[in-house]
Amino acid sequence: MRKYCRVMTVAFIVLSLAGCSSVYKLTGRVLVSYGEDTLIPYVMARDDFDMACSMGESLSYLLSSFEMHQVDIGRLFILDNTIAAMCSERIAAEHELRYLRALYQKRPVEAQDARIAKKRFINQAANRQLAAYQKMLAQFHLATDWQCPYYASEWDELSFVIGMLAGVQALVNDVNSGTRLGVEKNTALRVAGLTECVDNVKWWGLPLALRAAVWTMVPGIVPEGVDPWEALSQANQQGIRDGVRLATVVYILAANAHGNNDKIRQAVTHFANAAPVTTVSRRQYAMFDSISYFYVQLASDRLWTEKRGIRTPLGKLGSFAILEEGGQTLNDNASFNIDDLM
Repeated sequence: MRKYCRVMTVAFIVLSLAGCSSVYKLTGRVLVSYGEDTLIPYVMARDDFDMACSMGESLSYLLSSFEMHQVDIGRLFILDNTIAAMCSERIAAEHELRYLRALYQKRPVEAQDARIAKKRFINQAANRQLAAYQKMLAQFHLATDWQCPYYASEWDELSFVIGMLAGVQALVNDVNSGTRLGVEKNTALRVAGLTECVDNVKWWGLPLALRAAVWTMVPGIVPEGVDPWEALSQANQQGIRDGVRLATVVYILAANAHGNNDKIRQAVTHFANAAPVTTVSRRQYAMFDSISYFYVQLASDRLWTEKRGIRTPLGKLGSFAILEEGGQTLNDNASFNIDDLM
């Protein structure tokens, strides 16, 4: 009798655990389905980057935990981790501006501390972006296969495009943080090849921008007769016309890698002066344009802080002439009107 009871107890525990696993799997599938069908389209149509950033960080571990129950979270993970990485980049940006401000004010200890902090968060961003890129490769069975993937839906294709962007960002951020992650250098070449697998016009010029950015970074791979900066400019214009200006982000990333402030000013000015558009892409993917605005404003803030010790004043995005006029700053002894700085 006792043996029978023990057997029944063990059987009950096993069945209970199996039941829990089934419930978790079902919950995960429902959550992923809701995320892909409702949550992500809703978020993508909004333009509050800070809210998306918070969502990316808060949902990441919740989503990932369902992989323990064989739930496919791949496409959500790619987008979620890419956005979460932008939270890290946002914090890194504040430390970078603090670093530039300290240099401007000749405070070396503060500058050194700010630079260390910036590298920590850039490394964190690279780690998240690398995870998104690697998940994209696994999701589309590209770990060893270099063929173009099959897309079951537009959501599939979007995940693929964002995964490529994450790959390039991971490589650049890893280099900028001291190559602590050791992102494979062939990542850039692989992304350049994979961009041929998607329609450049459909995705706002971003595939061409990524490909051209790689051309500017890797010597000896530019096709004969092609100007990579002209290609980047074409991609940038495509994004501006569509109202989803992620190509501008890639243009600035490439220009920053080369220390070309003239091209950065040009990209920021074109972005700031672009006429508002109401395309279908702009309505569906307003979040991506909001993300683009963050990166463009950061590029402008860098230039302003280097020259003036302050970030871009309100309403002055794209207005760089004043920086070359030798105007007054908060360090000047002469009197000034504080309203001119707001």
